[in-house]
Amino acid sequence: MTMTINRQSGDPPPGDITVLVMPPDTGNQDDAVLSTGTPSYTRKYGTGTNVTLRAVEDIPGWHFAHWTINGLQVSPNPGPNMSVLMLGNRTVVPVFKKD
Repeated sequence: MTMTINRQSGDPPPGDITVLVMPPDTGNQDDAVLSTGTPSYTRKYGTGTNVTLRAVEDIPGWHFAHWTINGLQVSPNPGPNMSVLMLGNRTVVPVFKKD
């Protein structure tokens, strides 16, 4: 299963988002993704793995709004910390709004 973390297009500035991902994936990659301006990052997990994502809120003039998974807004809003159960491929986007 793949967990792909994407930026929302255009905003906020690409160098200012950090998403922390745990546990390490099947290739032992962990820690921060999207922290250096990359548009997306993919990790691979086994079925049934619970993956924890944390969007770091350190963006002047912006605030975390919500997550989307496979294009749908997560509701109720878990805030910047979210757990995702891997039962299929997931594409996740942390969405930020201007203050």
